[in-house]
Amino acid sequence: MIRRTLFAAMLAIGAFVAVPASAAHAAACGVDYHCATYYYSDPNHTTQVGYRVWTCGGDMTQVGATSPYSRTSKSPC
Repeated sequence: MIRRTLFAAMLAIGAFVAVPASAAHAAACGVDYHCATYYYSDPNHTTQVGYRVWTCGGDMTQVGATSPYSRTSKSPC
């Protein structure tokens, strides 16, 4: 019973997190653009700790961690 409840909660959270991705893409990147944000461990950008990519189709992929220290590149599709 606990597993079912936990699974249902995780499914609901996953659906909630997945829905804003396309809205975030439109706001952060813009329609018909490919964007990549690279996250670093410090303000000097010496060590990359993660990245987030928005494809032209609006899909988002994230690897690693985010941080307040970042650089974003944007290119038309």
